[in-house]
Amino acid sequence: RFRETQEALADLEARLDQRFSVQRSGFEQQLSHVERKLDVANHLKPTIESLQGNVRRLEASWVRIVEWDVRVNEEELTESGQVWVESGEFAAASLAGLRLKLSVSQRKRDGTF
Repeated sequence: RFRETQEALADLEARLDQRFSVQRSGFEQQLSHVERKLDVANHLKPTIESLQGNVRRLEASWVRIVEWDVRVNEEELTESGQVWVESGEFAAASLAGLRLKLSVSQRKRDGTF
């Protein structure tokens, strides 16, 4: 009986070793796959960061037109012959703190300003 128990135990150990060997092999393959993906991701990181910088520069260059509605004080223009108007601050092309300035001069009858 002892021998039968030893044989059964040995058979059980062999089956467990085989089953765990298959599972270990599967885990090792999955781990290897994940490691390869991480290697690729680490290799591509500088390229991705460079592309993100390029996209930011492209987005910044999209704004090419700024519309500004301005009203000139006609009385001031008539009195002084010149008016300066400045817009409020705005952002465009990824630049902040921009202002538009307009100078209007009235011509004299002789064609000079």
